[in-house]
Amino acid sequence: MGFALSHAQTDAEILEKIKQASLQVHSLACDFTQEKHISILDDALVSTGKMQYQASDKLRWEYTSPSAFVFTMNGNQVCLKSEAESKVIDSKKDRRFKHIAKMMEGNLVGNSLADTKSFKTELQQVDGQWQVTLIPLRADLKQMWQKLVLYIPADLKMVSKVEFYEVSGDYTSIAFKNIQVNQPVDF
Repeated sequence: MGFALSHAQTDAEILEKIKQASLQVHSLACDFTQEKHISILDDALVSTGKMQYQASDKLRWEYTSPSAFVFTMNGNQVCLKSEAESKVIDSKKDRRFKHIAKMMEGNLVGNSLADTKSFKTELQQVDGQWQVTLIPLRADLKQMWQKLVLYIPADLKMVSKVEFYEVSGDYTSIAFKNIQVNQPVDF
């Protein structure tokens, strides 16, 4: 996230630098690989795709393999498009989609770290990058996740990997590559 770190800095100071760096992100584009680890399966389910984000309310999450699926958010309008159908949802009427989109956005640019009402934050340095663990505090989040883990290299302006650990013990890992920050994006 584009900041220099010293060993004398406290966790609070480091988290504040991450939050400040996230405020400088106005757009993102990247490729991603998602691995869904389900306890009853021997191998992870692997999907790949592309993501685009433009502050503060545009997000396009496109799966390209193994099947095509697109989730877009533009303001209060959420669009789900698969090979079989398209559906447009007003997130004012169905708030779960707005919540999902905001969660995705918050984890991509690291601004979910500021949400102290929803998450307790733990920080540690692992292999030259910051590992930020978010422990859900709200009851609705605790029903879905044990924890979320964000990996933030010191030289990038966004999260390079996110892990979602479900209450069931299953987890999803999403790794981002070919990251372009503050470049024009086309929705």
